[in-house]
Amino acid sequence: MRSWIGLLLSLLLISSTKADIPECDYFDTVKLTDSVKFPNGSYLYENIIIPKEQTGEYDYEILVDGVKVDVPKHLRGCACKLGTCIRFCCQNNLVLVDDERACEKYTSAELKYDPFVNVTLNNGTEVRRHVLNEFIVQHDLPVPCTGHFHLDALNDETMSWKLFENGVLLRNGDNRSLSKQEYCMQPHPIQTAEGVSILMLVPHNCYDPAPSQLLYIILRAVSIILFLITCIVYLWIPKLRTLHGYCFVCYMLCLVVAFTLLTVDNLHRDWTQYGCKVNGYVGYFAVMAGFFWLTVISFDLWNSFRGNNYTVRRHTNMYRFFMYSLYAWGAAALLTLTIIKIDHSVDDNVDNEPWLPGVAMHSCWIKTQDDKGSALKYFFGPMALQIIFNMTMFILTAFRIVEVKKELESLNLPEAREKHLKSDNQTFRMFVRLFVIMGIMWTFEIFAYLLQNNASWESVLKIFDYINCAQGVIIFILFVLKRSVMNLILDRIRGISSADDEDGSDEGIALQDRDGVNKKIGPNILN
Repeated sequence: MRSWIGLLLSLLLISSTKADIPECDYFDTVKLTDSVKFPNGSYLYENIIIPKEQTGEYDYEILVDGVKVDVPKHLRGCACKLGTCIRFCCQNNLVLVDDERACEKYTSAELKYDPFVNVTLNNGTEVRRHVLNEFIVQHDLPVPCTGHFHLDALNDETMSWKLFENGVLLRNGDNRSLSKQEYCMQPHPIQTAEGVSILMLVPHNCYDPAPSQLLYIILRAVSIILFLITCIVYLWIPKLRTLHGYCFVCYMLCLVVAFTLLTVDNLHRDWTQYGCKVNGYVGYFAVMAGFFWLTVISFDLWNSFRGNNYTVRRHTNMYRFFMYSLYAWGAAALLTLTIIKIDHSVDDNVDNEPWLPGVAMHSCWIKTQDDKGSALKYFFGPMALQIIFNMTMFILTAFRIVEVKKELESLNLPEAREKHLKSDNQTFRMFVRLFVIMGIMWTFEIFAYLLQNNASWESVLKIFDYINCAQGVIIFILFVLKRSVMNLILDRIRGISSADDEDGSDEGIALQDRDGVNKKIGPNILN
């Protein structure tokens, strides 16, 4: 533990250096390779001058879904800080091929089209502007996606669109706002009612998300709802309001926050830089806090199964919950502050990229897909260490359950054995719940990271993703739709209470040893 804290403290002491292009989103940059360079280090791009401090070298491109691809190192400038940008799909003398990420020459030697478009200003006024003269044109950004189509408002009213001064495009047909990451402008041949083909400047945008992506979003949304229902049940039923129940609720609330922010990030593209970072850092805190609550649950379950109710506990449940909270929230906050410090103090050039958490660099989330190790250091590494701890607790707890089962089988009290001895099927269900609550499903995320570049595992990784997104469904089935909890819910509705219900103090299965003394071997959360 001390070595891990020492590593975090050493990372916090990394000296502060200036970023290549401070506070500049990749999609606000332009390529400066063919631009004129002035003696003071500034560059002339079209009709604007980009100062030296707003330039930097890049060796990658970022696609619409946040995936980074390696390209030859080149110079880029943050042009969109100096004026309103509009993104073209190709160079001026080319047209974009539908459903391909390719540009080609038009039939004529020179593209002739109307460069004026209607633009809605921030005050709601609509004006007609010359795109090439009054906007900063971005020609080199990669085409948003392979599967794309153009909006032909001339022949189809549902394809009408509105361009805003801040670069956002409103697709009137489905009232959807598209950011620069999701569309690009380019002249395209359009058939008129007279059958004549003319070139018009129109937006090209991506098809709706693939069914698999929609399924991810649906599974997360359902999981969020079921997480909340599970929390309500565990807080509503007095018998479940135990130390284990409260820890379980804290874990699920962390997942609610994490799943919500991840879903919002997938659906919402028009982020401000500040909002993007807030989403990423809060989401990271929620995920890490959830894992620390898992270690708390794993440890306390093991401690409960190995303890006896006649053993005098040194601390009350309230004190233990306070200490657990201090550990879980505090450790998560320390990790989050660490990545914030590193993100804002380490230069984001290619040499330092393995040390960058990269929140808001490629997406509004910490980098989880990279080949330079940063995801392993800040996300999957801490996750793996805690899963190893949880697995150790699982094995120790499982051994204890087997030991107690053998002790019960050796009892010479037929009535007690019939009342308390668990069947093999019940014991198996207990093991399954124990396995799930200790976070084993998260190992799928680690497998997905390690095998992300292996095409042969693509279909398996999708299954892993589906399982991870459906955690709320799995937990709801295992911990709410079980007979004991359903009976408690029915009793609560009917107004039936028991001595255990009144104080919520029953934390285990009551068993008798050979001397006739009751003892508890496990919490209600598993039974």
